[in-house]
Amino acid sequence: MSTRIKLGLAILLAAIAAVLAWRTLGKTQADSHVDAPGGTHWTCTQPTCGTDFTLTIAELSDFYNKNPESEPPCPRCGKPGARATACPHCGKTIPKLARSDRQAQTATCPKCGKPIQSAASGSGR
Repeated sequence: MSTRIKLGLAILLAAIAAVLAWRTLGKTQADSHVDAPGGTHWTCTQPTCGTDFTLTIAELSDFYNKNPESEPPCPRCGKPGARATACPHCGKTIPKLARSDRQAQTATCPKCGKPIQSAASGSGR
C-alpha cells in the first residue's frame, strides 16, 4: 500500500472518530446544564393526576421554541405542568417554593417534613 493511501485512510479514520465523539459528547452537554444537571422538575396541575415529570434543558428549550405561550404538558393526562423542585433530603418532586418561603427559609417538604431551603443553601440556618 502506498504512503498516500495510508495517510488518506488515517485522516478518514480520524475524521470519523472526531464526528462520533462530537455527536456523543454534544448530546450529553445539550441535555445537561450547570443550573439543572438533573433536568427541570415539573408536576401536573390536575389534582386527580398528580404526575411528577422531569424535562432536560434541551427538551424544555425545544418545547418553548414551539409553544412560547404555554407550559409543558403532563405526559400522563396532557394538562399543563407547573414548575417544581426536588427535595434535597428525600428527592421527591414538590411544588416550587414561593419567594416569601425561600427568603424566610421556613419551608418544609410536604412529603418528608424536613426543611428545604436551609439544606439547599448549605447554610444550615
